[in-house]
Amino acid sequence: METLFQSTLIQQPLKLLTWWSIAMTEASLLTTVLATVACGLLTLFLTTVLWRWHFENCRDPSSSLPLPPGSFGWPVIGETLRFLRGGNNTDYIRKRFPGCGISKTHIFGMPMIRVNSDKAIAQLVGKEPHAVFQSLPTSVKQIFGENGVSVISGKDHASMKKILREGFSPVRLSDLLPTVQACVRRHVTSWTQGTGENKMLGFKACQHLVCDLILETVVGCTRDQDPDGAIREAFVFCNDNMFCVPVDFPGTTFHKALRARQKVVDFARKRIAAAMSSEKDYVSILDVLLTHLAKPTETVTGDGAEENSTTEGSAEKASQPGSLTKVQLEDNVVTIMLAGTDTVSSALCNTLDLLGKHPDKLAALREELASQDLLDSSFIYWCTL
Repeated sequence: METLFQSTLIQQPLKLLTWWSIAMTEASLLTTVLATVACGLLTLFLTTVLWRWHFENCRDPSSSLPLPPGSFGWPVIGETLRFLRGGNNTDYIRKRFPGCGISKTHIFGMPMIRVNSDKAIAQLVGKEPHAVFQSLPTSVKQIFGENGVSVISGKDHASMKKILREGFSPVRLSDLLPTVQACVRRHVTSWTQGTGENKMLGFKACQHLVCDLILETVVGCTRDQDPDGAIREAFVFCNDNMFCVPVDFPGTTFHKALRARQKVVDFARKRIAAAMSSEKDYVSILDVLLTHLAKPTETVTGDGAEENSTTEGSAEKASQPGSLTKVQLEDNVVTIMLAGTDTVSSALCNTLDLLGKHPDKLAALREELASQDLLDSSFIYWCTL
């Protein structure tokens, strides 16, 4: 009995000591977790305050007027996620534009003022390009290229627009008309010769049509030059992910979009090299742009030898008025290919939808085309249009 009593007296302090050690360990772990969470919340709070303070102090110092109501959102991402989740939602728009229809926000890596008032928009348009000028989100600028006509502004924009306009003159469009007709007929025929119930997604079908049409008319790319569809796939991916968070990190959508753009640029360079040679069997808008390509300038080296300096790989302006460097040519080829793809696809899809919902209008349209002998014509001439 005495031995058992002594053993019990020894075990009780050991149990008490073990329990105290476990309690201290749990308390230490809990303290560490709470301290980490507190530091994280404090850092997020301070970063958010400094983020908003920075943009509040970036306004025009000559104006005493306050910024419109709204929020710049979270650091770095701003309100991009909220915009993507409900940018076209009626309730979202109503909340973001209280009363005056003007709100500040930060989306796609850029602080901006969103305007949803006809009167305010009319005032802004009337002041362009003197008081205001066009700007695009960072992701769009990177995908278009810094020398694209949609990115540059002022005199550079006017000069570039003048050059590009030559590619869409009536003479050039008449040259491209056979290519356009062949592409449209090929796609429409494939729509009516499908399997099963001949059902398809209208917008995707129209998008593929516009994609093929742009590639063939801009750079002369037919199915033969892209048998596996890699260029068309990269083209569509760039177009679908043009508006994204501009974080160039492996795995992000922006990084994938830039890689897809590089595929399009590499292919455009091949088409430029082919167009500059005498062996080509197509007509494209690229032909017009090549007439404005700046010629290499000759410089004299120290030993008296002449050396050609090329503009390839340089983003500098061409020294000759009305001319383009190779970088400017590449960026504007990509811009022409990407700009307006979705809007044209949407317009075509809406046209198909409306014709399907109004068979009487479709019948009237067929009757009008038949009266002009255009319904069964294998080829429509430019003079007829």
